Amino acid sequence: MSYKTNVYLVGTGPGDSELVTIKGLRAIKEADVILYDRLIPLEVLQYAKPNCQLIDSGKAPNKHKLTQSEINNLLVSKAAQGKIVVRLKGGDPFVFGRGGEEAVSLERAGINYEIIPGITSPIGVNEYAGIPVTYRDVSTSFHVITGSEDPNKSDTQVNYQALAKLDGTLIFLMGIERIEEITNSLIEHGKDPDTPTAVISCGCTASEKKVFSSLKLIKDEVQKKGIKAPGIITVGKVVEFGKVINWRKSLPLNGKRILTTRDKKQKQLKDTLLRLGAEVITYPSISVNHKVNLTKETFNKIMKSKFILFTSPTGVEAFWTNLRDKKIDFRHFHQTKIAAIGSSTKNALEQKGVVVDIVPNTFTLEGVVEALSSKVKAGDTLYHIKGNLGRQVVKEELTKIGVSVFEEVVYEVKKVKDLERLEKIKEKTFDYILFTSPSAVKYFSESLTDLGISINNKLIKKSTIGAIGPVTQKACRDMGLTADIIPGSYTIDGLVERIVEEEC
Repeated sequence: MSYKTNVYLVGTGPGDSELVTIKGLRAIKEADVILYDRLIPLEVLQYAKPNCQLIDSGKAPNKHKLTQSEINNLLVSKAAQGKIVVRLKGGDPFVFGRGGEEAVSLERAGINYEIIPGITSPIGVNEYAGIPVTYRDVSTSFHVITGSEDPNKSDTQVNYQALAKLDGTLIFLMGIERIEEITNSLIEHGKDPDTPTAVISCGCTASEKKVFSSLKLIKDEVQKKGIKAPGIITVGKVVEFGKVINWRKSLPLNGKRILTTRDKKQKQLKDTLLRLGAEVITYPSISVNHKVNLTKETFNKIMKSKFILFTSPTGVEAFWTNLRDKKIDFRHFHQTKIAAIGSSTKNALEQKGVVVDIVPNTFTLEGVVEALSSKVKAGDTLYHIKGNLGRQVVKEELTKIGVSVFEEVVYEVKKVKDLERLEKIKEKTFDYILFTSPSAVKYFSESLTDLGISINNKLIKKSTIGAIGPVTQKACRDMGLTADIIPGSYTIDGLVERIVEEEC
C-alpha cells in the first residue's frame, strides 16, 4: 500500500518512561524527526534511531524555545520533506497539550497524521500517589481544569461558582503557582474549606513530592514543604485514600533515580532496576558492536583447540553472530572444553544449549587464570573470545606455563559522545551512578570533560557510585571517583542486589 502517516502526535504519559504506549513507542522508533516537550520522560528519546533529528521544543513557564506557531510550521515543513515526524508531549496530546491546534494545522496543510493518546497526568499522577479519581459512593465524577490560562485574557474562563457546587473530584493542572487564587476562589463560591486537598509535584518520577491538607490550609503546606511546579492540585473526598493506598512502598527502589552508563542495547541492568521501582536514566557512554570477522579457517582451528574462554555475555552473542554468518553448527566443537568468566556468561552460553565446564570462584580474569591453571598443561591451545578493550591477563599468564593462547576480538567497544543528552542529564541529581566496565568509566569521565564538567560536579558528588567489580572500581579510582558499592558477586544481578541491600 502507498499510504504513509507523516506525523504522529504522541502522548508519553506523565514522568515514568514505561507509561508510553506500545503504539507510541513504535512511532518513536520509526521517526526521522522528533519534536519533544519539556515534560516528556527523557528516557523515551533513547528509543529513537541514531540518525533521528531531535528538536527540543520545550516550554517552561515564560520561557519558550519555540512558539506554538513555529512548532506547527515545523511539523508541516518536515512532513512535506517526506520525513516521519513525531511530536512528543507529556501526558496526553489533547489534554491541555495544544495537540488540537497542531492537528488543525496539519489538517489545513493536507498532511496525513495520527494521534496516539497517552496516560493523562490528572489520572496517572493521582494513581501513583494512591488517589483514585473516582470511588463508589464517594466520588462518581472527576473534573479536570487548567490552572494556567492564557495570560492575555482579562477574565478567567474557569467557572468557580459551578465547580464549588460539584461533589466530584476537582483536578487542577499547572496550578501550583496560582494555588492561593484557586483555593480562595473555590472557598469564596461555597466549597467547604475542610475539603481534603492534595498537591503532587513531579508525579510519577523519583522527584515526586506530595502534601495532604484541607482546602483552606493546603497553600501553607505547599509553601512550608517548598513544593514547586510542575504539579497538580486535587480537591475532593477521594484525597483521603492517598493516605491509605501506598502501592509503591513495596518496591525497594521507589523514589530512587539511577544513572546507568552501559550500551543502550544492554538492557538487563536498566530493566531490573525499573522493575524494582527506580527511575532509570541512561547515558550510554559506550556502544558495543559485533564484528563478523571469524573465518571458516579460524573456526576450524578453534574446533581443534583444547579450550574456548568466553569473558562476557556480549562475547557469547558476537561469537554466535559469526557462527550464523558462516553457517557453522556449534556441535562441531564437542571436543573442546568451555570456560566462562562468571555466572552471567555461563547463563548466556547455557541459553545456547552449551554446557560450561569451567567457571572460576572469583569472576575476574585473574580468577579465570587461577581456575584454568589446574586444568591446562604445556602445549594446550586456548582461544579467548573477547572485545577490543579486554585485558591480556589470560594470555600473559598462561603463556608462561606453555599454553598457546589466541585472542579473537569479536566485538568492539567505542566511546559514545552525546553532549546534548549529557547537558540535560547534568541538571538532575542521582542517588546512584553505575558502571559495569572500565571503558564505561573512562568514556563517561571523558564526556564530562568534553562538556567542561568537573568530576567534582554536583552530578557526581551527590551520587553514590556503584561498580560491578574490583577492576571497574580501580578504573573509577583512576578517574578520581570513589566507588562505594561493590557486589559480592561481580554480575548485574549482584550489583542490583547490593543496591537493594543499601536501601533496605
